[in-house]
Amino acid sequence: MKGFYGRNHLSNGNITGIGFTMSDAPATILLCMEDNDMMEITSVVLMPDPPKKGENLTVAINGYLKEPLEESAYLVAKVKKGGIKFPQFHVSICDYLSGGCPVAKGLQKLSMTFDIPSLIPGGGYEIDTEIFQPLSEENVVKNSHLLTKFTKFTKDFSMKDEDKRVLCLQGSIEF
Repeated sequence: MKGFYGRNHLSNGNITGIGFTMSDAPATILLCMEDNDMMEITSVVLMPDPPKKGENLTVAINGYLKEPLEESAYLVAKVKKGGIKFPQFHVSICDYLSGGCPVAKGLQKLSMTFDIPSLIPGGGYEIDTEIFQPLSEENVVKNSHLLTKFTKFTKDFSMKDEDKRVLCLQGSIEF
């Protein structure tokens, strides 16, 4: 189990599982990391916290990047509301990172901003997010057509067997 803190440090007693619950917000963030992931996460901060409809959500992830994050890196997100699974989306992470790509090896703050639609139905959402980096140029060419904003998939899409995982987060957000 890796140590990890957010706006509220681990010493405040708000630990749940291998993640944390922020005591003053309905958002819960959990790590789903493995030792071979490319980034060791030390903190995750949501701004605003809690997220709000019709506003941008910025997610700041601090940690140690074990190798550079390249232009070919991508994010896969799975969203559920109750028993309803929304189509997954697969986007170029570089389109969302402040400062873009590449990102150098070492201590880093990955800051990403996403739009939250104002017409999103209220209630709780569960979000599983993974960032991957293709291991070979062949994967980049093969998957380049997928690296477009808001490309949606109706099947379960994951590149875990072919690509290297950078990081993994799970969250519960209430609107």
